[in-house]
This record gives sequence, structure tokens and C-alpha cells, in this order.
Amino acid sequence: MVNRAQKSGDKFKLYTEDPSEVINAVMAYANTHNLKVISITTLGPSLEDVFIRLTGLQRTGEIIHAID
Repeated sequence: MVNRAQKSGDKFKLYTEDPSEVINAVMAYANTHNLKVISITTLGPSLEDVFIRLTGLQRTGEIIHAID
């Protein structure tokens, strides 16, 4: 379900196509292990991300390439 995960201090960023499924899984894990979730925030793709996906371009770092 998670495409990529990043840890920054005491926070985690999880990248997914299905946020509601990941939120349910995170909450179930926390409940099973007696952990407390302080907050969850979801973010959608930026306009740049949508443009790149729709035009068939690919981003590598700060550079955008056409996909052959």
C-alpha cells in the first residue's frame, strides 16, 4: 500500500495511492501495539505533479525528462 516512506525526526511521511487504506492500517497497527497517534495529515498531489503525470514527463530530482 505504501510506495515510499520517509522518517524525519519523530515523524513519518508515507506515500500512497490509497490514503484511507493506509490510515486504517496505521491506526490498526497503533491500536494493536498500544501506540498513540498524535496527528495524521493527508496531502494531494501538486499541480506540477499532475502536469508531469498527464504529459508523460518524468522528474529526476529537479530535472524533468520526457519519457520515450
